[in-house]
Amino acid sequence: MRLGKVLAYEPPTSIVLAWQLNQDWKYDASFVTELEVRFVAEGTATRVELEHRNLDRFGARADALHADLDSQEAWTGALVAFAAYLDRSLAEGGSEMSDSQFFLCRFIPPRPNFATTMSADEREIMQAHVGYWNGQLQAGSAIAFGPVADPRGDWGVGIVGATDERAVQRLRDADPAILSGRGFHYEILPMPRLMTRS
Repeated sequence: MRLGKVLAYEPPTSIVLAWQLNQDWKYDASFVTELEVRFVAEGTATRVELEHRNLDRFGARADALHADLDSQEAWTGALVAFAAYLDRSLAEGGSEMSDSQFFLCRFIPPRPNFATTMSADEREIMQAHVGYWNGQLQAGSAIAFGPVADPRGDWGVGIVGATDERAVQRLRDADPAILSGRGFHYEILPMPRLMTRS
């Protein structure tokens, strides 16, 4: 599928692409918005910045498409998945970083009976949360996740492989449920050892 073309390439700091999908998500050679990705050195780390410009060219659908492109299913989720991929690659690639570590994440909703009492708005948040974790599963940063039928109260579990706890905290902070500000929270617990069926 054709998406556009390269407009400028300045290694190792930036690349600018012509994004040529119109408001109907179809390739249009006469339609251009610009996508710039910048790589900013910060000590021994690199900050990745993504800017999608000229969205006003989408016309009447500009606001709706801006929200879509800023969602977990688009650029925000792509950056999180990219960070998780790099964390995993560095851990597995024989670099100076330590081997991948594993963490159990307890996802705790606002109330113990949440599963049976959630509102329509909360159901939408949970759908976005599940979509986000599915993305982490596909990216390889999550090993497994799902709900737990605990008689003492509802919660969810996720098992994550990462270079360190900060990587898991970044994953947590980008979760749509956390971003909603509706009282969801995580407990992140290191696992000294993880054994799986071969």
